[in-house]
Amino acid sequence: MLIHQSSKFINFSSVRFLSTTIPKAATLSRSTSTESAKNTSYNNSQYQNKENNSFRLSPDFGKNQDLPIDNEFKENLKKILFNFNAPIRYSFAYGSGVFAQKGYELKAKPMLDFIFAVSHSQHWHSLNLNKHRNHYSLMGSLGSRAVTILQDDFGAGIYFNPHIEMNGMEIKYGVISIDKMCKDLLDWETLYIAGRMHKPIKILQDDARVRLSQQVNLASALRTALLMLPKDFSEEQLYLTIAGISYEGDFRRYLGENPHKIKNIVSKQADAFKILYGELIEGFPNVSFVGNGNLQV
Repeated sequence: MLIHQSSKFINFSSVRFLSTTIPKAATLSRSTSTESAKNTSYNNSQYQNKENNSFRLSPDFGKNQDLPIDNEFKENLKKILFNFNAPIRYSFAYGSGVFAQKGYELKAKPMLDFIFAVSHSQHWHSLNLNKHRNHYSLMGSLGSRAVTILQDDFGAGIYFNPHIEMNGMEIKYGVISIDKMCKDLLDWETLYIAGRMHKPIKILQDDARVRLSQQVNLASALRTALLMLPKDFSEEQLYLTIAGISYEGDFRRYLGENPHKIKNIVSKQADAFKILYGELIEGFPNVSFVGNGNLQV
């Protein structure tokens, strides 16, 4: 998998935030680096291909991001993508329609949520408007340029089309430029997409650049949570803290949002959180498991 360093949003000095994972996962060839996974002073240039100015990740890098779900359901989610002629670089499904949340068992099946990361937003919306004009509100009548201005210049850089009937399912999909996605994952510019991706998602279409940026994002969330927790804490407390980062300062937390939403997410998705963060936790030299689901810094 290659990530071209020419992209202005990949700041390779930021990768040092991942000092516990990059050294043993990022390589220039199939050979495995002998550098210790806990060495925080490694030189990023050793993973750079000087000939084509690219960055190669081993096939196993970021495997923690590939969360398991029912195979038939996964294929049904992927079939949604076939309805779009416009090119999608990276996509994932998320929310209570994909991963169980406490409190939804007896309710109607929730809407399925998707995020599409694209190379050129205006071109994407132009193609999508031609095929799916009915997906858009009145804004769509102003054309792809107006939609893209609204997407890129206001809010968190995402344009949503909700309540869409497709393949017998109700979906909502958000469109974001892949540059803005990686920028938020690396720098927490708005923490909107980065915060969403702190929690379990199902990747439907992968991209090497996003995979690297997401691993930085997960490590950043873990480090932030560790700063917010006491010296001794439980694994559940850790995941509750991580899941709650994106809700800090969100007015919906105090106006109408379920006050138990964070706990509802973690209680039903604990196994997915363990897959996402387990190896990262083990790689942090200052964090240790002390038994019975408890940790210590």
